[in-house]
Amino acid sequence: MAKQHRKKQGAARRKAAATKAVKSTAKRAAARKKLLKKTGAQPAALPASRLLLAANPMPAVAQGGDAAPNAAPKARAFSWRGIVWPSGAVLAALLAVWVLGNILFPSVQLGNVHISARLGDGQLAQAISTQTAAYRLAVVYPDKQRRTFSLADIGLHIDAGKTVRGIRSQQHSALQRLLWWRPMPAELRAGANAATLYGFIAQHASIVTAPAKDASITLDNGEVRLSPGQPGKQFGLNNAVATILSAALQQRTTPLILSAVPLEPSVGMPALASAKSQLEAVLHQKISIHIGAQTVEPSPADIASWLSLTPTSTSVDVSVNDGALHDYLSSIASDKTAPARSQITDTSGAVLAAGVQGAVVGNTDDAQGQISTALLKGAGADVSLPARLTPFKTVVSPGDGKWVEVDLSTKRMYAYDDNSVTRSFLVSAGAAATPTVTGRYAIYAKYRSQDMFGENADGSNYFQPNVPYVNYFYRDYAIHGNYWRPASYFGNINSSHGCVGINVGDGAWMYSWAPVGTPVVVHY
Repeated sequence: MAKQHRKKQGAARRKAAATKAVKSTAKRAAARKKLLKKTGAQPAALPASRLLLAANPMPAVAQGGDAAPNAAPKARAFSWRGIVWPSGAVLAALLAVWVLGNILFPSVQLGNVHISARLGDGQLAQAISTQTAAYRLAVVYPDKQRRTFSLADIGLHIDAGKTVRGIRSQQHSALQRLLWWRPMPAELRAGANAATLYGFIAQHASIVTAPAKDASITLDNGEVRLSPGQPGKQFGLNNAVATILSAALQQRTTPLILSAVPLEPSVGMPALASAKSQLEAVLHQKISIHIGAQTVEPSPADIASWLSLTPTSTSVDVSVNDGALHDYLSSIASDKTAPARSQITDTSGAVLAAGVQGAVVGNTDDAQGQISTALLKGAGADVSLPARLTPFKTVVSPGDGKWVEVDLSTKRMYAYDDNSVTRSFLVSAGAAATPTVTGRYAIYAKYRSQDMFGENADGSNYFQPNVPYVNYFYRDYAIHGNYWRPASYFGNINSSHGCVGINVGDGAWMYSWAPVGTPVVVHY
């Protein structure tokens, strides 16, 4: 009995000590709380052991009523019963909101405007067309001036049908159905007119204050020379095409502000490097031109004169100047070309002046074509200009003294004095439709200057004022000065209404040399 009594007293003492400890802990906690309230500080988290003690103030009691001071607290098993689950009604409400949101409230965002996606395809396309037609892209210039432009001004055409199909595809995506409250950004489908777009940029989205200078390539005495370009200055947009298209297709209302941006040359040195290599190969190729027994090899400077350089937006085009090539071939052939000189006889047939054969260099057109075709390939060319002799004609002299011979074939005129040539002239006589008469005539009238008029081959009329140094030899046919034809016509092209035209200086000489009565012999 005494032993059992002592056990009960020990348990009572331990219980009293535990109660006292709990009260002491609670008292200290109340004092601490009061202090924190007074100072405004935040309470610190209690240690896990203190929290456990506060939650379980009574010590564990061993079987039979005795306390077990060293026993560890029992671990608690996890239980789903502590979690608060939403009720079936809440779940049903959330599902209803999601379904109705997908049905009733889908919308499309076009710029700052929201358009209901519940509209039919046709109505939605019309709404998009209306909105994009009303849209204006704003541009602010360095002087703070603001201008607005439609999509048509920019060169854009919106395809509303394709845009709607893209919206429907986005609307039916799983992500959009989940986030039904989020407006769908409209991705406008458009076609662009490149010429209009680049024209808009040049005229309305760039202000050039100092033009850029392109790199250039020139030919100097057979040498290829490159000159570097120089950058310019302008107000514009960085990556102007992408910037304008992005702003327009997203229907942004924030203006595009032109600022100082670099203006690089359109053509730089690297772009001309390949043209330089091509030109050097062309200039230094071997070209041989055979004229009879003579061979001519054009120099790089000669070849350079046959080329034309045309700058492009990115480089330079090299082409053959056929006119210059023709002139070159004619010039080297002229040394071997000479008209035949007529043989002069008296009425009995005795030779008074021996004739001289002429020489003609032919095949210039074929040679020109061969050189022109091969020139830009830089592979060289070997061509021939064969020369041939032309026979002389026999002319019966009208007698001693002064007389004039006109050779319509060679387009030459000769002034004779006692059957010796005093002077020769290059002429432009009658054209094929209005030929010069042939035969033996004499100058019958002379005029220092005269207005001439008559009828053209087509029946129209002509009038030529102040024709100088006129020497009529048959009816209205005359030898006179011609100021309206270029020098290249004389000796090459018969172009008149029948008169024999010579340059004005030669006309003055003939007018003073040949008196009225001077014989004139005209022949082919």
